[in-house]
Amino acid sequence: MGRQPPHSSPGRARQWRPLGPKLILRIFPARISCSRPPALLNLNPASQSFRAAGRLAAGLRHNAEAQQTRIARGRDRIGVLMERAARAVLTLIDHRAARIERAGQLLAALSYQGVLARGFALVRGPESHPLRAAAAVVAGMRLDIEFHDGHVDAVAGNRGEVKPPADTARPKPKRRPGGEGQGSLFGA
Repeated sequence: MGRQPPHSSPGRARQWRPLGPKLILRIFPARISCSRPPALLNLNPASQSFRAAGRLAAGLRHNAEAQQTRIARGRDRIGVLMERAARAVLTLIDHRAARIERAGQLLAALSYQGVLARGFALVRGPESHPLRAAAAVVAGMRLDIEFHDGHVDAVAGNRGEVKPPADTARPKPKRRPGGEGQGSLFGA
């Protein structure tokens, strides 16, 4: 018993066999216009299946090689993209670090502590609020004076009665004997 066609029921005892060249010519007379069947239609079932199996195996090998090549190219491409992504992330981190450093420098330049480092002082009242004018200070008020290197507590005195300490007064420059100093450039 041979193979059954896919459309036949299993109860039928009819044998299935491939179409022969004469039957093909009877079925498709309009498509084949030669009196003798072409070589392709001279179908020997054993040789046809053998050639088809060989072509199928070659096609499968070729397809597998093509897929392996495609996968290898994809793997190489992913490697290149990963390297580029790593470089991009490191560059981004460097740019952000430089940006933070510049912001820190700007903050230090604009900070009141930078002003204190240049020789100024910050005077605060009893509630730790900065005093911006001398009119806000009352005699006897406790003050906190902040310099660049620390704080000093002070008590406000009366206006006009406070004199600077003697050791901070500048001494007058001494005149040199025997000359009137530097002469005039324009000569008189």
